[in-house]
Amino acid sequence: MEESGNILRVAVFERHPFVVKASSPIGNEWVGFCISLLEELSKIMNFNYELYETPDGISGNELPDGTWSGVIGELTSGKADLAVSALSITSLREKAVDFTKPFMEYGNVLVMRKPSEQDRDLLAFVHPFQWKVWLCIAVSMFTVGILLFLTSRLRLKMNAGDRHADNDRAFNLRNSLWFVYWSMMRKGELSFFVDSKFELLVLYRTLFFK
Repeated sequence: MEESGNILRVAVFERHPFVVKASSPIGNEWVGFCISLLEELSKIMNFNYELYETPDGISGNELPDGTWSGVIGELTSGKADLAVSALSITSLREKAVDFTKPFMEYGNVLVMRKPSEQDRDLLAFVHPFQWKVWLCIAVSMFTVGILLFLTSRLRLKMNAGDRHADNDRAFNLRNSLWFVYWSMMRKGELSFFVDSKFELLVLYRTLFFK
């Protein structure tokens, strides 16, 4: 965009900290992040500009008659060449005007009070699902573990004497159930050769540590 010698009319509306109207000895002037960005662009792309505030002081919404209010309306009506402020990019606005690439992204979140130690519930992990769902999960884990054990026994008999059958030999009933549990929880590295104390420790850390 080479606009040397031309003065671009730039529509703005106040939105801290992007565009702020500040008082000075010579009158009101515009400052803020977007104003500084516009100033740098004018130096790089060699153009002059003048700022003016939109009459309604808003970003812009589509009206029932198809026209727009705010800075979007200033652009669509031809009164402004550019608009600078905190403008959100929406599909409707993209149909009316051209946007530059966004220089800031943010997300809306909900905020809640931080729970105290007294509010902590050791069984909080079961609340998202009903007991029927947890029962189905438990039955499925035991069923898959038993099927895995039976499959390993069958493979071990079919491959008798095979030196590569160590994995099948390791899948006894306890290790088969442990493997299914590990696959569900994905806690740490898998090891078949663990004692019962270690298994209880991992179960405790999985269920109660937050």
